[in-house]
Amino acid sequence: LAQLVLSGLITGTALALTGVGATLVFGIQRIPNLAHGEFLTFAAYIGLLVNTYFEQNLVVGAACATLGTAALAVFLHFAVLRPLSGRGLVATCLITVGLGLVLRNVIFMVAGPETRKFNIDQTVVYDLGLVRLAPGQGVALLITLVVAPAVAWFLAGTTMGKSMRAVSDNRDLAAISGVDVERIGTFVWLLAGGLAGIGGFMFAIVQGTFDPNLG
Repeated sequence: LAQLVLSGLITGTALALTGVGATLVFGIQRIPNLAHGEFLTFAAYIGLLVNTYFEQNLVVGAACATLGTAALAVFLHFAVLRPLSGRGLVATCLITVGLGLVLRNVIFMVAGPETRKFNIDQTVVYDLGLVRLAPGQGVALLITLVVAPAVAWFLAGTTMGKSMRAVSDNRDLAAISGVDVERIGTFVWLLAGGLAGIGGFMFAIVQGTFDPNLG
C-alpha cells in the first residue's frame, strides 16, 4: 500500500503541475491549449539531449527541459497565438491542435521514432524499508518537493501571482485596476511552459522509456 501511495503521489504531482499550467492558460488567455501534451514531449527530449549527448546529470537536464519548454511556449505565443487571438474558441482549439501535430512530427523527424531512455541504470532500486525507490522516481520526488510548494506560494503570495488570479477572475476589471494584462499573458505562457517542462521530464524518467508519443 505504501509503495502504491508513493508511486501515485509522484505520478499525480506531475499531472497536477502540468495541469496548473494548462489551467492558467485557459483561465487567463482563454485558450484551450490542446498542444500542451506536446510540450511535455519536447521537454523530455531536451532533457534527454542534455543528459545523454552533453553528459550532464538529471538535475541539469530538468533545468534545461524547464527553460527550453518555457522558451518554446513564449515563442509560440508571440509567433502564432497572439496574432491570431480573438478568432473564437473553436478556431483557437483548431490552431492549437495544428501546433501539436507540427511539434510531434518535428520531434519524429529530428529524433526518430525509436524508444529512448535517460542515462541512468533502470535496474537500480533503493530499499527504504516500507517502499522501494528507483533513481528516476527519486529525482521526480525531489523536483516535486521543491516545485509544488514554490508554485503554490507564487500564486498565493506574490504580486505577480495575485495579478494573474485577478486577470483570471475578471480580465476587464483587472485592466482598469492597473494590471498590465498583456504582460501577465506573456508571463502565463512562460510559467505554463516551464511547468509542462517539469512535468514532461518527470514523466519520462518515471516511465523509464519514452518516444515522441509521450505527450
